[in-house]
Amino acid sequence: MAKFIPVDHPRMPEYRFGIKRLDEYLKIHAGRVPHKVSVNYYGREITWGELDLYVDRLAAYLAAHGVKKGETVCVFMQSCPQFMIAYYAVQRLGGIVVPCSPMFKEWEIEYESTEVNAKIIICNSYLYPIVRNAMPNCTLEQAIITPVDDFLPEEPVVPFRFHEPEPEDTDGAVNLMDILSQPGADVPPVETDIEDIGMMMFTSGSTGLPKGAMLSYMSSLYKAVVTATCYHTTEHVKYLCSQPIYHIAGMVFMHSHVYLGATMYMITNRAGSDYAAGGQVPLRLLVWQRVDEQGDYRAPGCGQIRPQFPAANRYHQLWHPADGGDGGAVGGDHEGRHTGGMGLRHDGEPHHGYGHPCGTAKIRLLRHAGI
Repeated sequence: MAKFIPVDHPRMPEYRFGIKRLDEYLKIHAGRVPHKVSVNYYGREITWGELDLYVDRLAAYLAAHGVKKGETVCVFMQSCPQFMIAYYAVQRLGGIVVPCSPMFKEWEIEYESTEVNAKIIICNSYLYPIVRNAMPNCTLEQAIITPVDDFLPEEPVVPFRFHEPEPEDTDGAVNLMDILSQPGADVPPVETDIEDIGMMMFTSGSTGLPKGAMLSYMSSLYKAVVTATCYHTTEHVKYLCSQPIYHIAGMVFMHSHVYLGATMYMITNRAGSDYAAGGQVPLRLLVWQRVDEQGDYRAPGCGQIRPQFPAANRYHQLWHPADGGDGGAVGGDHEGRHTGGMGLRHDGEPHHGYGHPCGTAKIRLLRHAGI
């Protein structure tokens, strides 16, 4: 196995600040680089210090309303800064985050919230009517709502293409921005084991009812470290994240960004080429975005971007000249391939296998008829 691993590839994961929950890494960055931009949302810059403050304020509110170690909270949102705030606020209390797809219908909210016995849900306000209709039939007791564009600047640097009508009636819900704008009480201290459950991610339910996968704090930290290590990223990298972060595929880069203390350009819609075409990103980015059928990266300015995960081999020629021949990885869902898993050679042909084995990973080789 060793002969397939590059000589400069670490054999074991190396944790920058030790084995800790990722919300603790966030607080470390807030202390050491408080004024560094953590998230750039269409030109609205949120520093590490500001992000940590918001996480603390929401965590204090949740604690005052019964959330404690081992309690579940549903997060029902599109990709936006509020998702990150909600996610790490729950884990700061030792709680369990239950990400819910914004495509969910009422029955799915009813089912998943009841399965995990969640009392609180944090959602985008355009989704609140779904939550309100589901609440009489499930365990949910309180909804905290936030419009998707709450952190959108008055003049976005690139077009904001996500538009959903806001509900006229939000009675019974608490506004997230009211919580974040007010100084809160101190966050109660919590002791957790790194192997405690930090997230419950449900399957799609394609072969039956969705099933909850219990993921530890360690699993998120490990994946973040391995992702940063395998792609040789540091805290100086700038991510363009357009994959939905409620999904595990986009979430891994949110975690990696928090682990590193890097900067993430977040978008709610698939419009990564808007950043390239507008020349709004000054440095080369590590991109987490599928190349679409039109070949997004032919836009002017794409030479500033290094796409890391094109959807399939046939897209390789669309971006190969722009990335300086660095190569990347095959992923995405056009070809049914493992997301971000297979290495891509400069000639566009895939390596055999799914990336490099990482330290502590257990690998089993199976022989099966027809494989």
